[in-house]
Amino acid sequence: MKPDKPSFFSRIAIACGSFFRILGNADFAGKVRALRDTAQLREGSPPVPPASAAAALLEAAPDGALQLLGLLQREARFVD
Repeated sequence: MKPDKPSFFSRIAIACGSFFRILGNADFAGKVRALRDTAQLREGSPPVPPASAAAALLEAAPDGALQLLGLLQREARFVD
């Protein structure tokens, strides 16, 4: 049997209480981490590796600044 879903304000109280308990109790923090890890494994989704920051950077076109200026002037958001 699934427990009833707590209301919004109940979830806020649970979150605040859990936050401070995790900060003050290392054993509890370890149990929460283990619970989260098993929940991720149970879902069957493999953990996503972090994307490298270097791969996310794209080379800007040499006339990109001029295109932005033209766009702002066209929409009357930039005044000379």
